[in-house]
Amino acid sequence: MTTHKTNLKKAIRLKLNTPEEEAARIKIPVTTLAKARSTGHPAIPFIKIGKTVRYDPEAVDAWLKKNTFNKIETGA
Repeated sequence: MTTHKTNLKKAIRLKLNTPEEEAARIKIPVTTLAKARSTGHPAIPFIKIGKTVRYDPEAVDAWLKKNTFNKIETGA
């Protein structure tokens, strides 16, 4: 029961961005998101409900983290 309540609270807090909002947030052109949706490259995650397109910022952030290269790693 607690898991259900936790998932419900998360769903209520979930903010999905329009393509314009997400493009502004990650500082890329809206046309880049449109091209990615139509070609599948890069595979930026998006949600399509009917004709409406939305982006989950957490999913996009996870994708960006996974696809980040040239990180400076520190270690001994």
